[in-house]
Amino acid sequence: PPLPFPVARGLVVAGQAQFNPYLFVRGLAEALATRAAVHEDSPVTGLDASPGSVETPQGRVAARHIVLATHTPLGFNLVQAEMEVHREYGIAAPTDRPLPPGIHWVRDAGRSLRHYARDGRDWLVVVGEKHKTGEAEPGVRYRQRLLDYAAPRLGVQAPAFGWSAQQFQPADGLPYIGPSAHGNVWIATGFAADGLTWGAVAARLIADGILGEESEAARLLTPRRFTPLKSAPTWGRENAAVVRHLVADRLRDGEAARFADVPPGEGRLVEVDGRKYAVHRTDAGALSVLSPVCPHLKCIVQWNANERSWDCPCHGSRFDAEGHVLDGPALTPLERYELD
Repeated sequence: PPLPFPVARGLVVAGQAQFNPYLFVRGLAEALATRAAVHEDSPVTGLDASPGSVETPQGRVAARHIVLATHTPLGFNLVQAEMEVHREYGIAAPTDRPLPPGIHWVRDAGRSLRHYARDGRDWLVVVGEKHKTGEAEPGVRYRQRLLDYAAPRLGVQAPAFGWSAQQFQPADGLPYIGPSAHGNVWIATGFAADGLTWGAVAARLIADGILGEESEAARLLTPRRFTPLKSAPTWGRENAAVVRHLVADRLRDGEAARFADVPPGEGRLVEVDGRKYAVHRTDAGALSVLSPVCPHLKCIVQWNANERSWDCPCHGSRFDAEGHVLDGPALTPLERYELD
């Protein structure tokens, strides 16, 4: 490929498309709004499959079928034990040396590069630096690493935008799409980094399933499938990690012995009189003291300095610095303590 740095060899996949995911999702929402009511700021805080109802802070919603298109099923679900959860980072910077069209995956570097043009400006998007959620390397600034990679190769300066995303990687390489143990509750999860593709597939398969139609694709992707040979390595790694975090993280000493040792803009696990706290200090100096125990499976959360969040290493639940849920499967916030 005509990239501005040496490439030993490459594989070209024809017939691909590149588009803006925000504009795509906004278009879907506008189309949906012509057929049904769309309610924002209404997080689901509970689900009862038997009568077919979900709880929100505003009230209860009843339905014959419930679709958990929520990145990972909320609450407890067996497929959570079959997925590894990762964070991956991205930056976008203006450039006067645009890349050729397409998405360029640099395998040895574990990063992807793509050109994006909008309003007469050329942009470079760089994505990579994947790590397990809740296991960020202390002191590492992942978006800075992306810039350090792109600057000498592609001539970009400071990025204008930076972000990250959650990935749920299935044990056997295929997503879980279809009915859960409760026939009226449908799930769509395990898309890894291919949500735009698998999201469209899931919409079709779940809609067909609700209407009573079956297909070979539905049988292949069902969450009830049993693939022990393909799933064993990932299942073993993930569940060994859960046990390790459940036990070892409780026995490990806190990162600080006093609340005063938490620097501004940072979070630390502070152990006082044998009890651990998740403590964050704002840039202005105010303290937020939380329980470090994730309400989902009781693992100990870890501070993610890149995003100022508390991340659970067991099944990927994430909480902001004040303890509010950012990513499921947890449904409730971290317990908050008031300082005397």
